[in-house]
Amino acid sequence: MFVSSLRLSYIVIFFLNFLTGVEYAVILPTALQFLQRYGGNQVELGFCLSAYSFSSLFSSPIMGRWSDRTNNTKLIIIIANFFQIIGSFMYFMGVSSWFIIGGRLVAGIGLGVVSVTFSDVIKNTNPDERSPILSRIMVGRQIGMIIGPVFNFIMLNLNYDIGPFLLDKLSAPGLLMTGAWTLLQIIVIFFYTNLNKFNKKESETSDEQTGLLASDNDAQSYNTIQVVDNSQTGPFVLRFYNEYIRDEVIAVYCSTFTVFFMQTVLETMLTPFTRDYFNWSDIQNSILYGLAGLEIMIVFLLLSFLSKKIKDRKLLMIGIIGNLLTLIFLIVYLPMAEPSKGNIEQYLLFIIPVFGNVFSLPFIVLASISLLSKITSVDSQGLTQGIRRTVVGLACILGPNWGGVFYKQWYIMIGTLILLLTMSLIMSLISFKKLVARPITSRLNLN
Repeated sequence: MFVSSLRLSYIVIFFLNFLTGVEYAVILPTALQFLQRYGGNQVELGFCLSAYSFSSLFSSPIMGRWSDRTNNTKLIIIIANFFQIIGSFMYFMGVSSWFIIGGRLVAGIGLGVVSVTFSDVIKNTNPDERSPILSRIMVGRQIGMIIGPVFNFIMLNLNYDIGPFLLDKLSAPGLLMTGAWTLLQIIVIFFYTNLNKFNKKESETSDEQTGLLASDNDAQSYNTIQVVDNSQTGPFVLRFYNEYIRDEVIAVYCSTFTVFFMQTVLETMLTPFTRDYFNWSDIQNSILYGLAGLEIMIVFLLLSFLSKKIKDRKLLMIGIIGNLLTLIFLIVYLPMAEPSKGNIEQYLLFIIPVFGNVFSLPFIVLASISLLSKITSVDSQGLTQGIRRTVVGLACILGPNWGGVFYKQWYIMIGTLILLLTMSLIMSLISFKKLVARPITSRLNLN
């Protein structure tokens, strides 16, 4: 019963990440058309896409801090899901372009719970098993992004009236996600158990078997493997500064920002580039995105095994160097590219570095989450992962704007990405020796 309940909790976390992938895949393709129905345009599409990430900038650290204080992940998921349900239903209702944007803003508040689930896993796993578990959870989002277009195909011919609202291929994604988040809500209520409860059971069982009781003076985290020293006290701001304003922590956050900024820049330029230079249709681009999502899923599965053999800091370096090499190739190729239809050589010169770039992404994403869990206090993982999610959200807001403004100005667009990656590489090299689990005595408790 104990193992089964723990497995169910992990499945719930996996399903939550799966739904974030589905939501991205079903809403993004039709968002512009849906906004245009109510008089929207490209500018409002930018607001619509950015709103989801914008609200998560604030909700992620707040929910993370709440998680650190209460360790009640289940309650936080339930509350976050209400925002997702309400926001998704607002999107389905339509009403006006700004009402749709408001729906995305409300739904984005619930996105903050992703960092909370990551922190719950981190607090209740030992360092050796952490990366493999996290990589398998992250696969859920990629599976959702691959399966999402299938739902769009199913909803293609919908045309019904539900009271005053029209249910068709444009509004249906909102109703689909309303139902999906409601289903998750029910699953969480009945099947999710806070992971720290299993650690308590393991600790109690171990004490009974060995006859050893923890000292009353020992300050233990819910992770039974790591102990937090609470001797360092003082104002929260000072403790926050000592915990996060350090070379190695800033290096990891910088790498996180860079990889998501780079990803969103390349995503933004990909569709217009293939349209202008290869004359590709939406179907061909969808196939390309689907293959990229499949590649990321395979790499995450591969990392679930590699992370047992290769240290996180080495995975980070592999990812940064891999992305840097592909960008150097692109900054040479793109200015020389010429519009051509059916030219296989031109296709390969573009697609190979793009897929090489995609291959390197999961190395940085997984390594950054795992490293942050080891170089910061285990008791403040909610805040740590919440700050990371804020960094990701900021990158996802700025990236599309950069890619859109400097499209076809390759030396500026790609050159900036190369500069950021080079900075991340230098910072990671300088902090390389510090990118390991910190000694127990140096850990801080921000609570």
